[in-house]
Amino acid sequence: MKGFLYRITKFFCINLVILCLNYSAQANASMGDKTPSDSTGLSQEEPLSFVLRMAEQIKEPFYKSGALVEISTAYIELGESKKAEYILSKALNMAENIKNQFSKEILLSKLVDRYVSLNKNEKALEIAKTIGFPDSQADALVKIADGYIGHAQYEKALNTAESIQEPFSKALIFCHLINKSVELGLYEEAIKIRKELDSSSWAVKRLIKEVFWLYKGNTPVTREEIVLLDNPILKSKIMVDVAENYISLKLFEPAKNILSDAFLIAKDIKDPFLKSELLAKIASGYAKAGEYDKALEITDSINRKYVFSKSDALANIAICYAKAKEYAKALTIINSIKHTPYSSKPLAQIAIGYAEGGEYEKALQMTKGIDSAFSKEEVFGYIIIKYLRRGKEQEAFSIVNFTAQPSSRARLYSKIATQYMQTENYEKALETAKLIEEPLLKIKVLSDIAKNIQRKKRFSRNIREIFLRNLSLAN
Repeated sequence: MKGFLYRITKFFCINLVILCLNYSAQANASMGDKTPSDSTGLSQEEPLSFVLRMAEQIKEPFYKSGALVEISTAYIELGESKKAEYILSKALNMAENIKNQFSKEILLSKLVDRYVSLNKNEKALEIAKTIGFPDSQADALVKIADGYIGHAQYEKALNTAESIQEPFSKALIFCHLINKSVELGLYEEAIKIRKELDSSSWAVKRLIKEVFWLYKGNTPVTREEIVLLDNPILKSKIMVDVAENYISLKLFEPAKNILSDAFLIAKDIKDPFLKSELLAKIASGYAKAGEYDKALEITDSINRKYVFSKSDALANIAICYAKAKEYAKALTIINSIKHTPYSSKPLAQIAIGYAEGGEYEKALQMTKGIDSAFSKEEVFGYIIIKYLRRGKEQEAFSIVNFTAQPSSRARLYSKIATQYMQTENYEKALETAKLIEEPLLKIKVLSDIAKNIQRKKRFSRNIREIFLRNLSLAN
């Protein structure tokens, strides 16, 4: 009897197992039928939505709202404006919880910029009015006015300019409006804007002439036009900027002519501090033009009391020597300023020069004398990219260990992740992003990676699993 019952029970159990397996197979087949033919059976959830879920886990309001802004930026760049706007609204709501006023102003300024990118200028204007710091608000209003100009809404741009209290920013927008009107052949519009200036404050009327020449669009500023300026300090500064523009175009003779004019003006400036600053700027210009003797001669004429101006000029001359691979001359100058904060940049330039030639050990040895953490990081970042491009991944990661600063390590890891992303090695990019400990930077890098995956339609099963494993990356 017992044997009979055992056989009956065994029979039913086996059939039950078979029935369950058949049901499971049918269920899987049914799910497969619901999946689009061009799919690999994955969820249709897009990569950026995973990053958004990570950002939602951040507790601190400033970091959370900042992370949301970064994700919205990725959607803007993908042309998905509705999603971007929705996420920006969440960031704006979160910004209300930021207690530190300075941090809040930074976030609000970013929100203004993103809403302008979406051509939501009215919303941007609404946010700008809540910014408390005058300079920050002026910057935000300039962005909004430029946004209006970009969409040919000149009247609104003009009204926005009129609401700006800070004179330079107000003059800047008037210049942009005039330039754009002239560029489009809207001469009557340009005249109308010029008439508006007649009723503006004295400060704006004084600045408008000077700023106009500095921001006259893509048209080069000529030597003759600069002469028209009546402010000698501004005139001299603009002359050096124009000269450096000529130098970038390899037009050295006109550059040196303008530098000569700038030097004659600077020599007559009475304020010793402003004079030392201008002479340092002119000396740097001559160095960029390859006129090292003249650069050193002008540097020697700077009053010794203004050691920072003199050191700044010497540092720029040393950088030019380093770029020309004249390391011995560069080091001689660096030794004369080694006890100042100005020695770091030229040393970094020498280190980068060594790295360019593949002499990585020399480059790393040079960083030991660099005091500035940012200059060191610049060299480390350069070497990392060089290693990755040569397929030396282990060596690239080892460079991160040369710095103990968490923020610097985070930025270096972000460089590695970005390089992997640019070569479409998304799995390694995501794995590297895990190592970034700074939450806002991590979300930015992840947003960039996810954006590129969506754009290239490369959302593989492995990539999805990496996202799923790391949904708590932002904590």
